[in-house]
Amino acid sequence: MAVAIGHNGGLTWHCKWCPTEETTAMSTNNTSVAKFLPRLGLLAAALGDGTVQVWSIPQAHTLPPRSSMYVATPAPVAFLSSRHLNGSMPNRVDWLPDRPHDLLLIGCWDGTVAIAKLDSTSSECVGTDVAMIEAAASPGSIINTTRATRPVGLHLLCHFPAETQPLRAVKWLPAGAGSSSIDYANRFMFLTVGHEATIRVWDSRDQFSPLFYHQLTTASVLDAAFTTDPLGIMMAVEDATLRGLLLDSDVVNEQLTPGSKPPVMFVWRSKNTGAILTVATHPKGKHVAYAGEDGVVGLGRVVMSWHSRKRTDHVPLSAMKAEGGPAGVLRVVTQQELEQDDNGGVYSKQNVRDRAEALRLGGGVIPDAAQIVHKVAWGPVGSDGAAWLAVGGASGILRCQIVKDPVN
Repeated sequence: MAVAIGHNGGLTWHCKWCPTEETTAMSTNNTSVAKFLPRLGLLAAALGDGTVQVWSIPQAHTLPPRSSMYVATPAPVAFLSSRHLNGSMPNRVDWLPDRPHDLLLIGCWDGTVAIAKLDSTSSECVGTDVAMIEAAASPGSIINTTRATRPVGLHLLCHFPAETQPLRAVKWLPAGAGSSSIDYANRFMFLTVGHEATIRVWDSRDQFSPLFYHQLTTASVLDAAFTTDPLGIMMAVEDATLRGLLLDSDVVNEQLTPGSKPPVMFVWRSKNTGAILTVATHPKGKHVAYAGEDGVVGLGRVVMSWHSRKRTDHVPLSAMKAEGGPAGVLRVVTQQELEQDDNGGVYSKQNVRDRAEALRLGGGVIPDAAQIVHKVAWGPVGSDGAAWLAVGGASGILRCQIVKDPVN
């Protein structure tokens, strides 16, 4: 690790890189371009003190040489606080994936959602100068964002209730998904989902009613992501299921049979007993990675077909396994070991109750809490078709692995 970012906002609920040329060049190892860029990129974060802050993160080679990791505390180039949102506490952020990446979608614990526009002057290379970073590192120079009377660098466009319970995912429609639309729908459409277990797709130009909504079950939805091939939504659900919602009307009509309901919802049941906590769509939109309380990271192709025989098996990528009891250690479990054990990540028709009973009768044990994976995230696809997959969990360990272009 080259640079750590320090701030005075308490814990970090969520953070997201702005999908600009800087982050793309760095993530794809395009060093010929990256070394001439003034910064790593813009990073937005929802913090525990109720603020949303945007930082311009410097490149490591622009910082003074250090023998150990450099901890920078740059002043935010843009921010807003819960005071500007009528007391709503942000917990999720998402940048507009389409150019010019100037809109920030903000989800809150009270079920409200906000959209803020980034001031063009804030996205310039502010704070990348070494002298400015070192000045910002002094305690007296850190901006007290919680007491600010107005947002800085972010213009609040709207703030409205999306559901009555906390939101767990807010995502813009992927770039290109609505490019054929005359009104560039991908610049206005986004999803919200949370503890209410109702998936909603919104148009930011109409804040009074969603374009589409679908009630799932009583189980909370803990994460969600758009897919583009086919167009749909994949959801990580508390009841140990991975659910897919098909939005492509052409694919729905192809599977429609006389006298039957439109096939729009598909369910994959996990072989473990824990909740699925996170799901992320591969940059090409055809595969998803997911993980949860068992600590196994799974990868599967998005096949939303009414005929289960057309579905392909999901494969486990990696896992952390606790060994040696409470004072033991965490061991990295390889993909080969997981495939041999046929454990984790591969979904079957066995429901959660039957799996729990099988564990009890077979002497199985509940996975250690240190194995829990809270978040998986993809990097951009490189020139060779591979992409980085980052995995973070309860152990505090961040694991990164390169996943080759899945073709099956």
